[in-house]
Amino acid sequence: MKKLFLIIVSIFILNNSSYSLNELQFEAGSFNDVLQKAKSENKVLMIDFITDWCVWCIQTDLKVYTNPEIIDFADKNQINWKVDAEKGEGIDLAKKYNVKGFPTIVFVDGDGNEVDRIYGYIPPKDFLTQIQNIAAGKKTIKDLTGIYESNPSDVKANYELGEKLASIGRSDDAKKYFEFVVTNDAENTSGYYDDVIFQKTFEKGDTTEILTLIGKYPESNVLKDAYITLFNKAIEVDNKDGIEYYRTILEEKYRDDEFANFYIGQYFLGKGSKIAKDEKATREMTIEGIEWAEKSAPYFKGGVFEASPNNVKSQLYYNLGEYDKSLEYINNALKIWSTRKSYLDQKKKVEDKLAEKK
Repeated sequence: MKKLFLIIVSIFILNNSSYSLNELQFEAGSFNDVLQKAKSENKVLMIDFITDWCVWCIQTDLKVYTNPEIIDFADKNQINWKVDAEKGEGIDLAKKYNVKGFPTIVFVDGDGNEVDRIYGYIPPKDFLTQIQNIAAGKKTIKDLTGIYESNPSDVKANYELGEKLASIGRSDDAKKYFEFVVTNDAENTSGYYDDVIFQKTFEKGDTTEILTLIGKYPESNVLKDAYITLFNKAIEVDNKDGIEYYRTILEEKYRDDEFANFYIGQYFLGKGSKIAKDEKATREMTIEGIEWAEKSAPYFKGGVFEASPNNVKSQLYYNLGEYDKSLEYINNALKIWSTRKSYLDQKKKVEDKLAEKK
């Protein structure tokens, strides 16, 4: 089943990170060059489709391609290649493999036939599992389709194929398999019915029904997604008690989960950012905004979003007239996200103000 918050398609601007960490090495050369290498070595070719505006591509670079286990496995078992989907041969390749969101990582055999794909950003642990499965020919589209075709009346086979299709952006194709699960396993004996029903409820955004399902299926595989949905809904309607309640649950139950942390961090950072943009904000409010930005920082640790609290603090210190601190924090942001235009514009604004004072 497609996990609600597992797949995130980028809508931000891509910039290069200045992190100097060990990372997965990608082949140079054309598609034909790397395809021939994959064929000659009898390995799968991993094509990482990126764009100039894809922030989650950077997050993949920083969190996935720096993971030692992933580096080791990918170097030994596959040929790795990046291509910009909006430049050069990447344009035609993106059309050939029907790439519509980014990052999309397509795995092909030595003849260029698609074996599987990863759609959107997924955390390192999940990424490693997927490339291990692909190398072994397990849990791929072909593998799961074969299992389903050998027994179309099997609930598990329907669910797993549906989940796979949904996870690679083919939600419409997944529907018939999920409907089979709903129709044929209403008692949830397989443990898949509840996942499907939760997903349908997420799409409707019915918080009352989500709460009912949590009470009915407290061990569901998508319980985290349910709490994240409720947390975001509480933020949307500014339900302070609800925000604190669901934030506490996320903190206690999913302390080490990257996506739970991301949404909590976004909540705190949003409060600071709102104050930074408020031209009527008092000094006291601005100081409060700095505190919110600082509170958000630990939730973004180790990835591209670590730049955001530094940027917001730079804006807030600028509003306070503390330009040296403002410059310090925007420089911190640029160490992580080195060419983002809004950060460079902020730095120029601060440097111009400092120059005026001299």
